Amino acid sequence: MKKKLLSLLLVLMFLLGMLPVCSAENTEYNEADMAAYAACVNSLSVEYGVPVILWDCSTHVNRKERKVNFPAYIDAIMSCYPADRQPGNGGDPAVFEEETAFEAAANFGPGWNLGNTLDSTSYNIVEDKAGKKGWIVQWGKKDAKGRLLPEAWETAWGQPIVTEVLADYVLSLGFTTVRIPITWAEHMDENNRIDPLWLARVREVVDLFHSRGIYVIINMHHDGGADGWIEASEDSYTTYSPRFAAAWTQIAETFADYDERLLFESMNEVLDAGNNWNTPSPDAAKWVNAWNKLFVETVRQTGGNNEKRNLILMTYSGGGAEGNFASFVLPEEDPEHLMITVHNYDPQAFTWTTATWTQMTARWDETTHGNVLRKSFEIYKKYSEKFGVPIVLGEYNADPKKYADYD
Repeated sequence: MKKKLLSLLLVLMFLLGMLPVCSAENTEYNEADMAAYAACVNSLSVEYGVPVILWDCSTHVNRKERKVNFPAYIDAIMSCYPADRQPGNGGDPAVFEEETAFEAAANFGPGWNLGNTLDSTSYNIVEDKAGKKGWIVQWGKKDAKGRLLPEAWETAWGQPIVTEVLADYVLSLGFTTVRIPITWAEHMDENNRIDPLWLARVREVVDLFHSRGIYVIINMHHDGGADGWIEASEDSYTTYSPRFAAAWTQIAETFADYDERLLFESMNEVLDAGNNWNTPSPDAAKWVNAWNKLFVETVRQTGGNNEKRNLILMTYSGGGAEGNFASFVLPEEDPEHLMITVHNYDPQAFTWTTATWTQMTARWDETTHGNVLRKSFEIYKKYSEKFGVPIVLGEYNADPKKYADYD
C-alpha cells in the first residue's frame, strides 16, 4: 500500500513539475561526519586497489544549480587521489588500445554515478504481466507523432537534462569515471527491439562524458532489482533470456567502435523470486551466474572492440559478503578483461536516513564504522586475488542528516 501511495504521489508531482532536487543547506547537517566517511571509503579504495563510484541524485552534486551542496564531502573524496591526475589512461581516443581489467581499474580514479536519470522508470514486472503501462508511458512528454520522448524518462525522477555544461562541471570537480545507470524495460517492443530514439539519446549522454577522456560504464539498471524482469530464477531466465540477449546485442553493436574507456556492466542488484537481499540460495546463485555468462557471450559475439572490451559482472543483489562471492562463477576461462562489481552502503546506521532496523546516527565513528568498512574491503581484496579480477565498488554514499534528528 505504501508503495502504491508513493507511486501516486510521484505521478502527481511529475504532472505538476514538482519533483524536488535532493539538496540541503549546510547548517545543522553532519557535513564534517559525511566527509570523514567519504575519506574513509576512498582511502580504503586506494589502499586495497578497489575503485569506488559515488551514488548521487543531486544530494551532493546539485545538477540543476551546478553546485556542491556539501563541499567538505567532495573535497574529502578528492583528497585521497593525486592532485595532478589526468582523466582516462593517456591513450588515443580514436584507437582501441587493449588494456587489462586491472590496468583499467587502476586508471579509474574517483567515480560518480549519474543516478536517477537514464535509469528512471515506471516499470513494474507485476503490473507489466497484468498488461498495465507505467505512468511515464501513459503521461510522459511526446513528440508531434505521438512518440514518447527520451526526456520523459530522463527528467521523470527530478533530474535535469544532461548537457555538455553538466559534463564539464562533473569533471571539474575531479571525477574521472562516470557510471551511467540505464533502464531498458520500457524502451523495448514485443520483438525486443530497443526504441531508436532512446538508444540515440543513450549514445548522446555517453558521448558527453566519454568524449572528455574519462571512463564510462553503462548497464542494465532497474531491469533488475525488486521490480525488474531480470530475476535470479529458472522461470525468469527461461522467459526473458532472449530479451536480455537481444538488448545487449543492440547495445554492444551500437558501441562496438568505442575505445577501451567504455565498459559494459551486466545488470544491477538482481534478486530471487522472493526479493531476498541476503546471501543467495544455491539456486539463485546458479541463475545469477547464468545471466552473467549470457551477458559475456552475447557481447563478445558482436565482435569489433567488444572482443577485448573490459566487462563488469554483478554479484547476487550487488552484495559483497563472503556468501555472495563464494557462489560466484566467472564465465570465461581467461578473466583478463573481466571485473566484478558490488555495492556497499555500510554502515547503514550512518549512511541511511531510513534504516529503522538499527540505531541510526548522524555521527561518524572512525573506529567502529571504519572497521566495518575495512572488513568489507578485506573481503574484496581476498576474492579479487582468488578470481584474478578487480573488484569495483559501483555504489556507495552517505545521505545528509541533521544532528538534532538523531542525537
